[in-house]
Formats: sequence, structure tokens, C-alpha cells
Amino acid sequence: MPNWCDNRITFSGPEKIIKKILRDSKGPHAYYNDLPYDADWGAFEDIRLKSLFSQPAESNGPIHDFCFHSLVPIPEEYRRFPYDDSRANKARALMGMCADVGGYSKQTELWGTKWDIDGTTEVIDNWKDDKGNKYMSFHVYCDTAWGPPLQFAENVSKIYPDVEIENKFEEPGMGFAGTRTFKNGECIFEEDSECMCHECDLPISECEGDCE
Repeated sequence: MPNWCDNRITFSGPEKIIKKILRDSKGPHAYYNDLPYDADWGAFEDIRLKSLFSQPAESNGPIHDFCFHSLVPIPEEYRRFPYDDSRANKARALMGMCADVGGYSKQTELWGTKWDIDGTTEVIDNWKDDKGNKYMSFHVYCDTAWGPPLQFAENVSKIYPDVEIENKFEEPGMGFAGTRTFKNGECIFEEDSECMCHECDLPISECEGDCE
């Protein structure tokens, strides 16, 4: 099992765009074509395997309130093949295609973490500027494997350049924490910090360990 990174991702921007993101963020996780891990591929005729890998897997699983695949989808080309990189390469070789990564590496590349999330959104603010333009913000709490989903935040900010996306994160297993804020595909704020003790609210380095 991985170390888990705690995240609070906050989206702030024009009300209409934020409402669109709230709608668009609902959906299923990415699914991949594969055979059971204990199956011998040699027991399946090539024609059956080629049929399996000819089309992307249907993303017809549970609908989540917020997941990465809904906003930064995994391309169909990768969902034709297994999630595991080595099995994906084996499937591509069978199809006479050049080797490439599987879903594992593609999700890590696009999101910054190997697994998707099942997040719950919460609207936290509504306001108007001096000209009466409406703005809105919401956040989602989620745990991600090994590190924060910074590539996801960066990629969403490219799609919605008027929206500011802040990712506060803390990974107590490896002892790192921080904040990254993205807008229009660029990191506009970066800060590293210490993990906090959730009992006494002091940095771990200052906690004397007898607060439980």
C-alpha cells in the first residue's frame, strides 16, 4: 500500500465557470481492457485478444461527485489496453504497435498520482466584485497515493484559465507538506511547510510527542 497524501484542492473563479466545473467533475473513473492477472494470454486466440484491444474500455462504473478522469480524461488510446504498463506493452506488441505506457504511467503523468479519487465537493464562498461580476469557490478533500495531484491542478488550470486552483497537501509518512497555486497553466504560488500534529496543531518538529 502507498503512503497517503492529504489534499485540499480549492477552485476559485467566475461563478459560471465554477458551476461548469462542478457539473463536469462528476463521472466514472477510467477503465481499461485487460484479462485476469492469473490468466495465460496464450490460452486466448489472437483474434479474441485483438478484438478486446480494438476499442477503449467502457467507463461505465459508479458516478462520483468529483474525480480526476472527468476533468482531465485518460485518452481512449490508453484505455484500449491494460492499466499495468508491462501488460499494456505486451498488448500493443500483439497488435503490432510501438510500445508505450499503460494507464498507470498515463494517470501519473496527467494527474500526479496513479489512482483516481472519489471526492465530495463543498461550496465555500460566493462574492461580487466592484462591477457586480459574480464569483464562487469550492473545495474538495481527497487522499492521493504517494504525493499531491499537482499535474491534475496544472492541467485543469489550462482548460479553465480564469480559475485559480490551490492545492494544499500534507504527506506525514515522508514528512512533507506545502501549497501550490495554479492559474492559466502556470504555478503562481509555491510554498513548502512542515506536517502538523493533528492533536496539538504544532509542527511535528515542535511537538513534544505527549499531546495524545
